[in-house]
Amino acid sequence: IHTPVLLDEVLHYLKPVKPQSLLVDTTLGEGGYACAFLDAFPHIKLIGIDIDSSILSCAKHRLVAYNERIRFFHMWFDEFFQHYSELVSTYPDRIIFDLGISRFHYEASGRGFSFAKDEPLDMRLSGDLPLTAYDIVNTYSEEELHTLFKQYGEERFARRIARTIVKKRKKTLIENALMLSDIIAAVI
Repeated sequence: IHTPVLLDEVLHYLKPVKPQSLLVDTTLGEGGYACAFLDAFPHIKLIGIDIDSSILSCAKHRLVAYNERIRFFHMWFDEFFQHYSELVSTYPDRIIFDLGISRFHYEASGRGFSFAKDEPLDMRLSGDLPLTAYDIVNTYSEEELHTLFKQYGEERFARRIARTIVKKRKKTLIENALMLSDIIAAVI
């Protein structure tokens, strides 16, 4: 189970202002913050949102004791807030955004988030997304890869990595995270 960062600080600074408060956890993950808030504040209600159905299932299992006080939504948080008034009748008192991926994704998802494992190059938080990391690595042009690594990864060796990926995939497709890791390691 993933332990949320700065849990005590988050509980302190986001403690409910009134007993019947509504808290929205926009990136529920395994439910670490949600569990702590529901334990610490027995009268609050909570909304948990996550796009990853696998991890949402883990959270539902973990938080089953709180079913009367929690609602789950399987969607992106921006989509949730765009349709908030259609989904929820009261406004939240507190909102948590814990941006980033959790330990679950690195250790248990099997989607290639960890370069230390021989896993498929998927790297999607939602299986509903059409484009996988495999697709990107094996079809993007050198310039597109360079832009991706430089702009979003702030990688100083972006050009060399992109060039090497394109060169290597001419011989064989890059099938998994370990292959990609080996290519990147050889470059830098």
